[in-house]
Amino acid sequence: MSIFRTRRKVEWADADVAGIIFYPRYFEMLNSVIDEWFEVELGASFAGLISDHNVGSPMGEVQTRFSGACMLGDVIEFELEVAQISDRTVTLDVASKVDGALKIRTRATHICARRDISKAAHWPLHVREKLSRHSIGGRTAHA
Repeated sequence: MSIFRTRRKVEWADADVAGIIFYPRYFEMLNSVIDEWFEVELGASFAGLISDHNVGSPMGEVQTRFSGACMLGDVIEFELEVAQISDRTVTLDVASKVDGALKIRTRATHICARRDISKAAHWPLHVREKLSRHSIGGRTAHA
């Protein structure tokens, strides 16, 4: 299984008066990283899912542990791995590091949902095919 890596710099607008990343801004960065992964790895950005398939991928659950501060000017290295896959969800583990030191660990589950958010939907076929390549320990979970 591959790890998707990308970076984001903590800029002035991302930090509080002490120069520490403001946690809602971290979640905005995280969402941007996950959107980038969808586009690069699955061939379907969040915008593309909505416009081309009439589905979205909202975050259904998120668990985050902040073990260190990310400071103004830091470059956060995001390492994203698939933890679990089903026909309607994908759970991602994201390690956020600065200079190789783990600062934040997140587990986020994204749901494939109809655009009107009335219920979950199946991933579009090309997304399901690419997700199936991200097997966990040689297996993929189906629900």
